[in-house]
Amino acid sequence: MTTTSCPSRGSLLSKLILVALLVVLTSGCVNLEAPGRFGIYTVSLRGGDLKPIATDSFREINHARVSPDKQWITFTRYNKRSLNGLAEEIGGYRETEIMLMRLDGSDMTSLTDTREFQMAANGYWSPDGKSIIFVGKKTSDTFSRIYLVEVKTRKVKELPAIPGENLADPHIIGSQVVFTSREEKPKTRNVICLMKLDGSGARKLTNPKLHNQSPPEPPEGDFDPKLSPDGLKAAFMRHDGKSWRLVVFDLKTGREQDLSRDMDGDADAVPEWSSDGKLLSFWHVNLKHPQKSGLYTMKPDGSERKRIRLPEGYFYTM
Repeated sequence: MTTTSCPSRGSLLSKLILVALLVVLTSGCVNLEAPGRFGIYTVSLRGGDLKPIATDSFREINHARVSPDKQWITFTRYNKRSLNGLAEEIGGYRETEIMLMRLDGSDMTSLTDTREFQMAANGYWSPDGKSIIFVGKKTSDTFSRIYLVEVKTRKVKELPAIPGENLADPHIIGSQVVFTSREEKPKTRNVICLMKLDGSGARKLTNPKLHNQSPPEPPEGDFDPKLSPDGLKAAFMRHDGKSWRLVVFDLKTGREQDLSRDMDGDADAVPEWSSDGKLLSFWHVNLKHPQKSGLYTMKPDGSERKRIRLPEGYFYTM
């Protein structure tokens, strides 16, 4: 990948596409004998040129995000192994850590101490690229909280927001942070919240309806919010007790738009905005037609839904 001091329109477009594509990732090979069972990859939106950045045989690595200067990647690594010998997200978040590596996979290091944190996961870069926001739970914590770690000094600080609830899934655009909070009363559900980067002004945005008398696991409600590049909208996935759906929330009007088609147990999950805000990428699981499962893109209004044609033999997420 090269740039010039005065790039042509074509080369600039290619650079922007490549940067956006770095967040299209795979996690978890189907072949259990493969040495690189879990991995982070880059791929074109047309599905070609799949390249690994980092792989791990036993520890799942996911939630990978590229730094604003396009030089580094932060991701979550799982370390607590289950009886099958693998450390996976399905086994829980204990012993997770926030990792850092260069864009080529070199200089991999951990930014969080597993002795200090029971869990540290789902990191996102601050706008200036100097810090990473993440959900963590220290050994002394009762609830999961939102923290910032300075990349250079490794200093960690908590962002004060909504005490007495488990917080998760933080994402930053400008001076705004969007995240999820799990309410336990009167019934268990997840809601989307917004606050300033300094932790002030926290408020709840969504009010998802509950459909079941007893809470399922995961609970009903909203997860994994992502602010649009202009900071005016938030895309997230909603669990309605039967399926996962993608929803876009307008921060100015408070209006919601359900982007998912009528589904019977299928799922649309983990939305991400393209860098220009014109597309959403997401993970779709089709239980009746597994061959249609995979990574998709669509416009923020739900139109032009397209599958990214990816090589077979992998389980693609995030």
